[in-house]
Amino acid sequence: MGDFNKVTVGSGTLSVNGTDVGFLKGPVKVALGHEKLELKSGVPRKLQGSIITEMIHSIEAPLAELSAESISRASGFVPVSTVAAEEVTIAGEDNQQRTFATFGGALQRIILDGPAVTNLVVKSTDGLTTYTVNDDYILDATTGIVYRNPGGLIGSAATVHVAYKYTPVASKRLNIGAAWQVLDLTNVVFTHTRPNGKLFVAVMHKAQAAGNVDLSFDTEASDFVIQQFNCSAIDDTANHPEAPLGYWDDEQ
Repeated sequence: MGDFNKVTVGSGTLSVNGTDVGFLKGPVKVALGHEKLELKSGVPRKLQGSIITEMIHSIEAPLAELSAESISRASGFVPVSTVAAEEVTIAGEDNQQRTFATFGGALQRIILDGPAVTNLVVKSTDGLTTYTVNDDYILDATTGIVYRNPGGLIGSAATVHVAYKYTPVASKRLNIGAAWQVLDLTNVVFTHTRPNGKLFVAVMHKAQAAGNVDLSFDTEASDFVIQQFNCSAIDDTANHPEAPLGYWDDEQ
């Protein structure tokens, strides 16, 4: 008779470099594989022995949380940089033009280059008329959208000159193509909790990601946007001679 306490179901949690990667959506595959060279002889040929020529310890996990950090980990080489929120000035001499148009609403609007808009000046194309906020146009400074007031001086579908300041939202950026060196990951840990509360843990001391990121954005919204994280353990004999590719821990 078997031991039902050894039966398990479900997924688990995954951390990379000491940071939890967040929600996992779908099966996580933890695999140990190898290739071997076999010696066969005789008639008919019989296996005399084999030598293991390659060992592979891999983890495949579907990540449901989309972030610059998670994409960087999945790619294996694209670094993350921080883009600071610094104010940008669009001056009058930049001659920036916008044409009012209707986009899914009753009011015509123009869209400026960024959010958090200040110091907005709207003029006619000949520069002779300076329009007045609220009387001629309505500014949504938070989003950087300017709506035409139908009762003001700005004509329907009119083209205007604008000058303003805006502050881009701080962001994390992936500069693709700037670096090609494969990055080492440390402490890749998948933790599965059995129904009885005991843990099964797969650990890689060092690893490298497979390197491909394929994001599918579906207009039908039939499922979450998932990115596949695939990594393989790399040798760490110098620090872990007893388990250079990591280990699986079966809590008793």
